Amino acid sequence: MAGNWFVQSHGRQMGPLTAAQLRQLARSGKLRPTDMVRRDGQAKWVAVTAVPGLLEAASGVPAATPAAGTPSSPAVHRPSRPWLVPVAVGAAVLVVAAIGFWTVGKWLRGKRVEVVAAAPGAVLPPTPGRSDDIPPAPRTGDLLHKAPPPPSSVLSTAPSLPPQRLPSIPPREERPPVPQVPVYPPPQFTDAPGTFNRTTGRIADMMKRLESIKTGGIIKPEMAWFKPTCKAADFVANFGRPDSDTPRAPAGRTYTYKCADGVLTLMVLPEAEGQLRIEDYAWMRDKPSRSETSDALHTRIYRRLRTGDFTYSELLAALGEPDGDAPQAFHRRWTYLCSDGPLHVVLSFHSDRVLVADVQRK
Repeated sequence: MAGNWFVQSHGRQMGPLTAAQLRQLARSGKLRPTDMVRRDGQAKWVAVTAVPGLLEAASGVPAATPAAGTPSSPAVHRPSRPWLVPVAVGAAVLVVAAIGFWTVGKWLRGKRVEVVAAAPGAVLPPTPGRSDDIPPAPRTGDLLHKAPPPPSSVLSTAPSLPPQRLPSIPPREERPPVPQVPVYPPPQFTDAPGTFNRTTGRIADMMKRLESIKTGGIIKPEMAWFKPTCKAADFVANFGRPDSDTPRAPAGRTYTYKCADGVLTLMVLPEAEGQLRIEDYAWMRDKPSRSETSDALHTRIYRRLRTGDFTYSELLAALGEPDGDAPQAFHRRWTYLCSDGPLHVVLSFHSDRVLVADVQRK
């Protein structure tokens, strides 16, 4: 055991130690049989029990010397498994039970085949405890095979029915394909300004110009909005490139024009080659046109207009010109810019009559 030694115990490494120091650790009990040691200059760790003359110094009992030619091996700790015996016994019981159930089931299936295979006219042996003078009850198969045929008189008097034919199923009609809605390109704008001067022109003037170039439909607020149409070339020549151009489902466009007194928005749809259909419109002024508060206007609306419907001229006489007009579902929403905030009046147009549907404050 001459030379320096290294010890690995509890995950820590100690050394270098002399042989005397290594024996002192064994005597003090700090060196366990499961610890590993390595001599200086060796790369392989060995168990403490593989070093001769080390543990007997601590116990006073000489260690067993391995036979010549037999390599020394470290002691292996094999943990006890007390649960292994009950598990093995339970598994054996389950196997025996499964084999027993399978055997009994096979025997019962064989008996059932023997009973079913008996001839319809065969007589079963008498049951113990039953009198022999009582004939056995006929089985269902016997009754079916021995039933008498119907008399010929019944067959001759039975009316003969004509052969029935199943109604023929007409072939399935092929549905015509759903026609695809053609999508037309939007108008092409140039950098040239339109004939309508938007710097000095007002929203009302632009609406009048739009009415002058339309080829169909109606542009009258008192008649709601009946989708006017116009030529794309006339639209481009009069109004020029919009200040904002955004797509609108399914194939429409939304054009926004800034005028002298506000903003006008037109929702258009290319309807045919070189034709535009104006689906809807919305506009809003930049500055308020009245000095009264929203509370005063709200009270006046409830006093005069919540009792019934009115004509368009009566509505303008009661409320005055709005500062904004926009679509809202199937109604129109007029906006009045008051001194303390906007007030929205939702209107429902019915022919030449107007109904105040709601009043909203935001």
